[in-house]
Amino acid sequence: MKTTGAVFTNGLIGLAAFFATSIPFVAQAGLQVAYTPAGGTCQRMLAGQSIEAGEVCVEVVGDFMTVTYKMSNGWELSEAQLWTGLNLALMPVGKQGNPQIGNFPYKSGDITGTTTYPFYVPLKDLSTGELCDLTGYLAAHAALRKPDGNGGYQTETGWVEGQPINGGSWAMYSSVSFICPPDPIPQPLPVVEEGCETAFAFGDRNGDLLLDRDKGDLELDDFLRSKRWGWQLAVQKGDSFTVPIYAAAGKNDISKGTLVGELDVTYKESKEVAVAYRMLSGFSLDETHLYVGTRYLPKAAPGTYGHSGSDSYVVTLKADAPKVYVVAHAVVRGAALAGTCGE
Repeated sequence: MKTTGAVFTNGLIGLAAFFATSIPFVAQAGLQVAYTPAGGTCQRMLAGQSIEAGEVCVEVVGDFMTVTYKMSNGWELSEAQLWTGLNLALMPVGKQGNPQIGNFPYKSGDITGTTTYPFYVPLKDLSTGELCDLTGYLAAHAALRKPDGNGGYQTETGWVEGQPINGGSWAMYSSVSFICPPDPIPQPLPVVEEGCETAFAFGDRNGDLLLDRDKGDLELDDFLRSKRWGWQLAVQKGDSFTVPIYAAAGKNDISKGTLVGELDVTYKESKEVAVAYRMLSGFSLDETHLYVGTRYLPKAAPGTYGHSGSDSYVVTLKADAPKVYVVAHAVVRGAALAGTCGE
């Protein structure tokens, strides 16, 4: 005896036809098939109407329904024929209503001695649309033999167990249901807890460390003589630059802070100073406070800066000046921040 899992002539023809056709096909991921009403994916193959000779199993693999004959109890296949479809009226039958197995579309040819044989049915041959919740039919016939112990064989006709095709013979067909996986239950989006922190535009736009406060150079130093951390920028007329914005950089230690955005500053040749906050992805502005003036601002609270409520400003100076000071404060919201957001 021999077993095989190879695709024989019918399978090769089916594959060629499948890839050559231009008929649109709806791929159906997760599609399953089961015999009805008994359920399960395998049904008994009967020899001579009442002898259990094996089973026929169905499953969907990719874009194919695989129908596999599996013989047991010493029975072997000599040949196999299969018809399958969604409409029983399309099964080839003679004038008396008996199936014409020679006209079945899937035929093995001579496979004498084989105990396992698969047919590969392209799903698009059944339907180019959805198969979900549809009922299909198959008539699985086989010529069977079994060693009789005397050097010969008992031979029988085999049909997969099911309903009679016609009252004049014992030929049978089986019903199968195509089952699609249920639609996934929508899951609520995870709630991202955001934190809020105080942020300032960084004052060292030249790339060096903050200037030495002991030398009296205050132009790029932090808020001296104040408990508040933060920086201010000395901006010359004609300057245009961008500096980072840090949140939660207590004591002006940016290594402990979080980079949350950038600040664009332009001091035009006129008396206008343009300032714009730009947040990085994942951060947003809750509030802003901006100081622009000719006086160095060592310890003023953000609420007294003079400008608030926007992410971009154009400040017109009262008088022309060669240099102004800019302090850009913000309250920033983001999942990466640990502080508590106010209501």
